[in-house]
Amino acid sequence: MLSSVATSVRERAGARWALVAAGVLVLGAIALAAYPYGETKDPNELSASRTYELRGAWLRAGATFSADPALQARSSPLLVVTPAAAGSSEARVLVGARVRATQRLSLRAGAGAAALTRWDGDAVAVARVTPSARSVAVSVASLDSGRRLADADVAVPGPRGAAVDAQLAPWGGRPDDLFAVVWPRRNDLRPGQRATGVQPLPRLEVLRADEGWRRPALTAGLPVPSEAPADWTILVARVSGSLPDLVLVRHSAGRQPEVHVLSGESGFRQFMLHQRLDLPAADARRAAYVAVLEAGRPALQVIEPAAGHASVRVFPLGAAPSGT
Repeated sequence: MLSSVATSVRERAGARWALVAAGVLVLGAIALAAYPYGETKDPNELSASRTYELRGAWLRAGATFSADPALQARSSPLLVVTPAAAGSSEARVLVGARVRATQRLSLRAGAGAAALTRWDGDAVAVARVTPSARSVAVSVASLDSGRRLADADVAVPGPRGAAVDAQLAPWGGRPDDLFAVVWPRRNDLRPGQRATGVQPLPRLEVLRADEGWRRPALTAGLPVPSEAPADWTILVARVSGSLPDLVLVRHSAGRQPEVHVLSGESGFRQFMLHQRLDLPAADARRAAYVAVLEAGRPALQVIEPAAGHASVRVFPLGAAPSGT
């Protein structure tokens, strides 16, 4: 009798524990389905690998930031160009946060950004590239001597008044070919495009330096939205492979910024990278962007300048380019 009572008690207790265990397993399965890897970061969002500060009285409104588009040094020095007296410009070469060299430049005045470029042969120069209606004004000065090397007004095919982004970078034989992105205007749509809602693509023209920037070495449509050119910053830099790529940063108002990399080796038809940046939209709108190498790997520097200082966030972009 006692043994049968004890057996019954054990059976009821075992049943209760089995129900509890089953409940725990069900809850665990639900939790695993909802959170299969625990609390993880969005894999499509890039976070800054490090931040640092630039400080100096020379940092002021109108400063422009750039690096060597060939991305050959293991860690790219930063070039900062600021307005100087008598309409000239002053360039500073920074390694990390320290100024290593300063040069006064004889550049033609203009609204375009001044950026580091390679010049004919092994010269290193600074080019101010100022787009206007159907043309791009190019003024180049030696970074070693400061003297002016060239002034030119380059005709760019496209409708009058179209927005143009331009930069000097190597593509063909010489290291100072002109990359010009021409954005289509809304009122230039053809009837068929209006009827179908198909938007024309921004067009990339790479103009050969060895022919005076008069003949294209490459023409390609860029597979990016064309309706808001001001929402994009376009950089030419060798992120992967032996040819330069396009680094496109989208910084629309009220929207999380994005970085996209179009492969030069694909003729700018294939993307190598699509990532969101862990960066407030308001910061992204006022920032400057520079493609660099950091410890041999490509990165995007996001620079927020202010009077006397600038904060720099560094976002990794992938593996080292071939040949570095």
